[in-house]
Amino acid sequence: MISEVQFQKGLEIIITNPIRKDVGNGNHSLLACIPALVPEVKPS
Repeated sequence: MISEVQFQKGLEIIITNPIRKDVGNGNHSLLACIPALVPEVKPS
């Protein structure tokens, strides 16, 4: 068994790592699905 503290630390890692990856330089999985011919969308 793991302690409550270990569980909470593991849960935090599971939640924060994907968010950090996607916020960093973009979601590569999503961007790979968008054809290159689609014009770039500029933020308004």
